[in-house]
Parts: sequence; C-alpha cells; structure tokens
Amino acid sequence: MSRTIKVLVVDDERIIQNYIFAALSDPRFQVQTVSKGDEAVALTEVEAFDLAFVDIRLNGSNGIDICRRMKQARPRLRVVLMTAYESSTVIEQAKLAGADLVIYKPIDLDILIRLAEGEA
Repeated sequence: MSRTIKVLVVDDERIIQNYIFAALSDPRFQVQTVSKGDEAVALTEVEAFDLAFVDIRLNGSNGIDICRRMKQARPRLRVVLMTAYESSTVIEQAKLAGADLVIYKPIDLDILIRLAEGEA
C-alpha cells in the first residue's frame, strides 16, 4: 500500500484553493488549504508536507519569502510557486528562495496532478 501524499495549498483566492483541492480529491492525496503565508509557515513547522503550492502574490505577504521560510523549516519540502505574471526576475528570486518550480496560472490539471505525484 502506498503512502498518502500530503499537499499544502497557499493562496488567498478561494477559487484557486478549491480548484487544486478538487483536482487532488483522490485517496492518494491529503490536501490542506490556507490563505495566509504565516499560517502556511506555522503548519510547515509542525506537519511534514510532501509538496506545497504557494501563490507568489499573497495578500499581506510575499510567496517567495514564504517559500524561503518553509524551506528553512522543512528543507526536503517540494515547493511549487504559482503566478499569473511571467518574469525572469521572479523566477530567479524563486530559485534563490529554494523553490523547486514556478508554474503559471491558469494551472493545467494534468500538470497539477503530475506534480503532486512527483512526476513533473
């Protein structure tokens, strides 16, 4: 029996949280959603998530900074930053913060599932 993949979704837009939650509504995944960066960091400090999808532009915080703090708490956590804005500067900052990948909104369902399964 394979283990459950724990996924944290950090986005201040409820529609994005629901979209990812629904896409990963499968017994293989345990998905938790939060809308605030500080809440995500606190959860990461006490729970061993396998993957986090983090919006770069969060209300009241910066997703790149949140990524950095999450990676400090859990260096092996895979962090995928999400953005609707393409920028080479943002990608460079994301890499320096420890992000494993930057994906662009709207998010393709197949890519989302492959990322959660660790295949992309």
